[in-house]
Amino acid sequence: MDHVAPHLTAFARLARPEAAQENLGFGTVLYTVDEAASPLMTEVPAAAEDLTAVASQGFVWLSWKDAHREDARGYRILRSTDGEVFTTLADMDFHTRKAYTDNQVEPGQTYYYKVVLRNLAGDAPESEVAKVRVPICGGLPEGWKTAEIGNGWTTGFYTNSMDNTFVVEGGGDGFRRTDEGHAFVYHSLKGNGSLTVRMLPTPQTFGSIGIMLRGTLHSGSKQMGITLGGTGLRYTHAVSRLEAGGQTQWKNGDDFTHTPVWLRIVREGKTVSAYQSRNGEDWHLKQSVSMVLPQTVYVGMIVCASETYRAEFDHVSFVADASQTDAIAIPANLTATCMSGCTTRLLWDGVYGAVVTKCTATGLWQRKWRQTVTMMRIWTRDTMSIK
Repeated sequence: MDHVAPHLTAFARLARPEAAQENLGFGTVLYTVDEAASPLMTEVPAAAEDLTAVASQGFVWLSWKDAHREDARGYRILRSTDGEVFTTLADMDFHTRKAYTDNQVEPGQTYYYKVVLRNLAGDAPESEVAKVRVPICGGLPEGWKTAEIGNGWTTGFYTNSMDNTFVVEGGGDGFRRTDEGHAFVYHSLKGNGSLTVRMLPTPQTFGSIGIMLRGTLHSGSKQMGITLGGTGLRYTHAVSRLEAGGQTQWKNGDDFTHTPVWLRIVREGKTVSAYQSRNGEDWHLKQSVSMVLPQTVYVGMIVCASETYRAEFDHVSFVADASQTDAIAIPANLTATCMSGCTTRLLWDGVYGAVVTKCTATGLWQRKWRQTVTMMRIWTRDTMSIK
């Protein structure tokens, strides 16, 4: 059996006696058939090794190792503000993940941590101390702004810790059939580009949080995003609207997503894609859609909640295609067709914004016969009639 599922034996030993926590094996799968072959733990775990504390706005992320013995089924987190007097911050049983998030921290405060592993035989020795200072957040960096989409409300903060951390405070009604309301901290994106974030755990509840690319800052606009929410706050969905004022569409993603989780949106031409990852390295495509968008769109982090919710995102990476940032787009495939009423119909593959000129004599475009007819906005392929 160990060759098929190498951790089952260790898990069964850690979970014994079964009657105390039957739900771990749903009453059957992990029961011990032969006690002699799977005895109770008789040795306490080794001390946790390499305890690391990393701080960002509003939380401290703790992680450690256990010498690969897999003999700890829980832990206690000890915390101090002076390095001398420690109190128990958390006491966890039937938790084998070697990480913990402390959300009860104050900006500017220094904290000291120790971890005590445990199993049925008792407590391990205390780990070495990890020390960390919680950074103080400031305003948003250059290029980032807040917007209140629909009935949403928004405040945004930033610190450069943890590879760029953003805090989005706000809320809104969320996504409805043809419109939406949410907090939005965003950056404008001209042409192709992407936004990558790691979404962090927080103790409060919310409607949905995630990242979004929008055609405009008005409710009901074209959009593509990926969110976390639903019952148990563990469902991811790709949310899209292909036409302004059109039907909102939801596509189910992963049903067992727990923060921290990585999210990414990529725009390539008319294609916008949403991705999800557990580690920021192995990415899984949730949905790609094709839609006609303006050359400049808005991409950022969103919060939907009935009351003000504080969402935290770190490792925020905004990437814009530098070749398109300042380039002047050139319309392609221009055709002209004579119509009734002394009218010419122009058709082209477009750009966002164009000036149409005409002249009455061949070769005189740069002379007095050049005349600006009009300026109009075009999303992709469009037409114009001139006389």
